[in-house]
Amino acid sequence: MARRKTYADSVVRMGKPLRFGSERAGRNFENSFYSVFDDRGMATRLAAYSRDLTSHMQAQEELEAKFRYLEEVNTALNLGQSAGG
Repeated sequence: MARRKTYADSVVRMGKPLRFGSERAGRNFENSFYSVFDDRGMATRLAAYSRDLTSHMQAQEELEAKFRYLEEVNTALNLGQSAGG
């Protein structure tokens, strides 16, 4: 939480958006902080958005594991063909 507060303060102070990842309770999030400007153009507040990426990241890990398995099978098949042919 201290890191989020530091980021929030920085976004309001600098007036520039910030994106960062975080993990809470075993879930992975992509966070975006944006300054909210008043009618004088001063950053006075913060808009914060979070998107839960946990299922996306899990699916990505599963795909990568399957891809590694297929590469291993392909290598084994190619070695078998080389030895037999």
